[in-house]
Amino acid sequence: MHKIGCLSEAELKRFAKLVAFHLAGGEVLLLSGPIGSGKTTFVKGMASELGIEPSQIRSPSFALMNTYIGKKFVVYHVDLYRIDEPDMNLLMELEEILEDDKSVVIVEWPERSASFWGDFLEVHLEYCSYSERKLFIRARGDRYQRVVFEVIRRWHH
Repeated sequence: MHKIGCLSEAELKRFAKLVAFHLAGGEVLLLSGPIGSGKTTFVKGMASELGIEPSQIRSPSFALMNTYIGKKFVVYHVDLYRIDEPDMNLLMELEEILEDDKSVVIVEWPERSASFWGDFLEVHLEYCSYSERKLFIRARGDRYQRVVFEVIRRWHH
């Protein structure tokens, strides 16, 4: 896992936009961290790069999944917080969505169904201070390793 550092809300959104820029479609982005750590804020940061109005982004806590039509992809924003055990209907739906290379799946609380995910990009957020979040990024799979490499390279330039 690569530690990016403590980021303000504006920096967090800028980093998220950079991640979104490097998506080609068909990706899975896992967002982990405690309640209030900035997972939905991260998705809002990605939104404008994906052609979605950031004000449309809502936490899917109660709906389980929100769908947004972007300029290049359909974005499925999933929140598994309220799932105590894997929801087979939801996982079957996600399996079908994951086959579509014109979609991006963003999952909050992915640890609720940890064994389901194949290759992925993960962003982990922690509290650094009241107004900053510590961000870590990691990848499983070559495709995602390249994304992490490019994002980190551009972030530090």
